Amino acid sequence: MNVASATALPCTHAFHGDCVAQLRNIGVSEVCPLCRTPLPPGPEKVFEEATRCFMVVFKRVERGEASWSALPPAMQQDVDADVSGWQTAATSGDVGAQYNLGQLFDSGQGVVQDYAEAAKWYTMAAEDGFADAQHKLGILYVHGRGVPQSYKIAVQWYKKAAVQGFVESQFNLGTNFERGRGVPQSYKEAARWFRMAADQGNREAQFSLAVLYCEGRGVTQSKKEAARWYKKQLTRG
Repeated sequence: MNVASATALPCTHAFHGDCVAQLRNIGVSEVCPLCRTPLPPGPEKVFEEATRCFMVVFKRVERGEASWSALPPAMQQDVDADVSGWQTAATSGDVGAQYNLGQLFDSGQGVVQDYAEAAKWYTMAAEDGFADAQHKLGILYVHGRGVPQSYKIAVQWYKKAAVQGFVESQFNLGTNFERGRGVPQSYKEAARWFRMAADQGNREAQFSLAVLYCEGRGVTQSKKEAARWYKKQLTRG
């Protein structure tokens, strides 16, 4: 067994990391097969418990019982424990934990705001194909927060999220093509991405698409189509 890839259980018996994960799928699912000592919780359980506990704090802040800038000591301890739990799950490959950590450090909720740390965790989740993280990482690159400012790299991440149907990334791509930020300026491409987002009900994209139809940029000029999209953008509910 490769020692570098071994996982030590609480009982001190060591197994390959992948084997520990597979133990839960066979008859000895929750115990060491050698001594029957319970296995440590897997990343999914660690993630779920940390998330459940964090939501208790989150809801109390939402109700005005505390503020993120000055959490009571007991609540701060809970958040610190949740962060530790998410880090454990995230380093084991749990994409939800990776994304949650990115959001936490991005917003500074219960932790010191750290865009570089946010970018690190967003990148892990983004590379695993998580569209929300890809979009948030794109935003960090646009503003140069925690990463070198780069519209080009932002567009790359937006595209990964957009092809998965992430509407905000579709709109952002349309805007980038319209303005030529990080990509060659193209009203035709702008219209294509605006339409994808508009078809999903994004009002900003509907308005932008209406403007393109009104001016005949990237699409055949059509006052009728412009009016149709303006109307959709104004329709509520």
